[in-house]
Amino acid sequence: MTQRLYRQDPLLLEFDARVESVEGKEPHWRVILDRTAFYPEGGGQPADQGTLDGVPVVDVREEKDRVIHITAGPLPEGRTVHGVVNAPRRHHFMQQHTGQHVISAVFWKEASLVTQSVHMGEDETTIDLDVAQLRDELLEKVMRRVDAVITADLGLDAVEAAPEELARFSLRKPPPVDGPVRLVLIGEFDCVGCCGLHLPSTGPS
Repeated sequence: MTQRLYRQDPLLLEFDARVESVEGKEPHWRVILDRTAFYPEGGGQPADQGTLDGVPVVDVREEKDRVIHITAGPLPEGRTVHGVVNAPRRHHFMQQHTGQHVISAVFWKEASLVTQSVHMGEDETTIDLDVAQLRDELLEKVMRRVDAVITADLGLDAVEAAPEELARFSLRKPPPVDGPVRLVLIGEFDCVGCCGLHLPSTGPS
């Protein structure tokens, strides 16, 4: 099982870890570490990139309880390596993900519109809502309220909750899992299940 350092500290960009296994051949290898700060692709949020002892990490994937680092070169098993996460990329997608939470919450509060899916790309983020067409007046109202949340600089926090604890949270929508769930809270403004990475607050960054 890989210890996920990014869950404890989303701002962590450098770490040391032991190489547990290496598989593959040129041009890409699958490297498993005992712990990692690299975020694997999931929930619409792209994977981190960076280096392990200078070897490029080009992709990161999740397989059950393990995090797989796709690297451009091999690393020796059993050795401790130094990982460096690409800071601008990490911040870019944390920023997009935080903004998506705010926008989705406002659409729910203003018009009971549920976010069906999210895709974060290099240049833009798309949010699919359960509606065929959006009225201009609703869009203007949403933009004003989103701006207000950004100005308020609300803090974000993540907590682990067991199924029997969920009733005490004001969830925007029920989580799609039966076991313990990670909840992301934006002050008292929003609460939703999410395993992604977010900024510390909604303020400009």
